[in-house]
Amino acid sequence: MYPEMYSKISICGECGREIREKFRFCPWCGKTCNQEKELSNFAEHIENVKREERLKQIENAQKRLEELKEELNVMVLQAELAR
Repeated sequence: MYPEMYSKISICGECGREIREKFRFCPWCGKTCNQEKELSNFAEHIENVKREERLKQIENAQKRLEELKEELNVMVLQAELAR
């Protein structure tokens, strides 16, 4: 295994592609890398991904809650008809 496989990854501020932290220039667009800023951008990117994932989880939970409400209503109607 090569050590560069384990180096940190950041996002190029110019082209938005992933780059290794140790790179002085983006291999995709050639922009000079400001590592602190790029790491900050990557951290922000990760937070955005986490936020989007949490929103999807909330949306899925709300859909499931609506499904359960409908199932409960059907069960209540069935119980009333069985009387």
